[in-house]
Amino acid sequence: KVFHKLHLWVSETDIRKVVANTPGAIEPILCAVREKVTDGAAHQYLLDPA
Repeated sequence: KVFHKLHLWVSETDIRKVVANTPGAIEPILCAVREKVTDGAAHQYLLDPA
């Protein structure tokens, strides 16, 4: 649900890599989440800087 609300899509292959505990699999996903959250926070600040 959270990824849907962030308009973030994670491929099934990436999900399988994370579930299989493949080294380095989660970092790209977390970076994308951080970028979306940061962009959303910046957008929200521009709309309401108070």
